[in-house]
Amino acid sequence: MIKTQSIVLIFLLLFFSGCGQEESYPWSDDDLDVVLNENSEKMVLLDFETDW
Repeated sequence: MIKTQSIVLIFLLLFFSGCGQEESYPWSDDDLDVVLNENSEKMVLLDFETDW
């Protein structure tokens, strides 16, 4: 019983501590070549959007 309550409490604390932050991810509008040249030693996450 105590173990279940602890898990629920931890879940609720993690859930509510992450909500309500108004920070947004700093997306880049640069071309892919520019991003790859500036970050040659880092991994780059690409997000493609299409209209079908």
